Amino acid sequence: MASIRKRTQKTGAVSFAVLWRDQDTGKQTSMTFPTDAEAATLKRLLDANGQSFSLAEKVLAQAASKAPTVADMLDHHLSMLTKASEGTIAGYRSIIENHLLEPLGALPLDVVGEEHIAGWVKREVKAGAARKSIANAMGLLSSAFKRAVRKGWCTENPCELVPLPNEKRAGRRATFLTRDEYELLLAAMPERHQLLVKVLVGTGMRFSEATALTWSDLHLNAKVPIIQVDKAWKSDERRHFYLGSLKTEESDRDVSITRALADDLAAAERPHDLVFPNTHGGQLTNTTFHQHGWQAAVTEAKASGLRKTPRPHDLRHSHASWLLQEGLPLFVVSRRLGHRSIATTTKLYGHIMPEAHRDAAAAMERALGEAAA
Repeated sequence: MASIRKRTQKTGAVSFAVLWRDQDTGKQTSMTFPTDAEAATLKRLLDANGQSFSLAEKVLAQAASKAPTVADMLDHHLSMLTKASEGTIAGYRSIIENHLLEPLGALPLDVVGEEHIAGWVKREVKAGAARKSIANAMGLLSSAFKRAVRKGWCTENPCELVPLPNEKRAGRRATFLTRDEYELLLAAMPERHQLLVKVLVGTGMRFSEATALTWSDLHLNAKVPIIQVDKAWKSDERRHFYLGSLKTEESDRDVSITRALADDLAAAERPHDLVFPNTHGGQLTNTTFHQHGWQAAVTEAKASGLRKTPRPHDLRHSHASWLLQEGLPLFVVSRRLGHRSIATTTKLYGHIMPEAHRDAAAAMERALGEAAA
């Protein structure tokens, strides 16, 4: 029987030596590995092959020559995502465990085809998964397959051959507040949250961005006051929150504000580094804000005539809609919101720009008229 001995060097480094009497040579032999798992693998193969290293080596070579599985591919893909935060990686692992591992994980890459992916999609739909959840899982799987193709593990990306299920309109849509509706909501907010609400509607910032602001991010004495947006609250793999960089380059931006909002911010007390902390000076979570301000304010505003049920994120939607209604170009609004692409802005807010469509049509008529002349 082979045996394993743990060895600790003076430097503190640990290694694991496998010792056995080789059947082929008759000599006492050893081989050292950096991990216990690798040493245990060789020991198991030696014991199963009569202490013959040549036979154990053949088994290892055969195992190495086998195509990686989908699970192997996904693990490798996550290990190569150097720019993703811990929270993002944790989210990807959750997608893999909940949607991909059981139906696809054990399949070798060289046998996976579009029929496997189509079958997986049908299974997800039957299980009641939302289209967005399926799309997120498909996006992760497709990215992993693209990397596998580059590595030569497979010849094609089967995800590219399978369409997503038709979208079923469900869930909450964006709520756009008028100025009067916003004023009703603001008046109902507790005083300690009113300035945050003003910043959210006055900048279009995400809640995680606004609550990550420190006083050094505010440039209130500039000719045009601005707020520097370069961080947001993130969560790590244990769902612990920390301040991290924004997801895309487009999200990192300067947002101009009105002089009135700048004056409100300049007059605010500064007991903590965060501009909008909780009562202890730490992160103000969305849950706390909801339970100790927003929900009661919406209820009170409804009693005063508000007919909508907005969420905090709807302040961002309202901000964008007001700017577009005032004629601000779509590209400018897109950059202000930190969207990766103007297509995102168009998808969300294009329907509230009927005057833009009329202006475009009129401009084309003028252009064609001039061309005809």
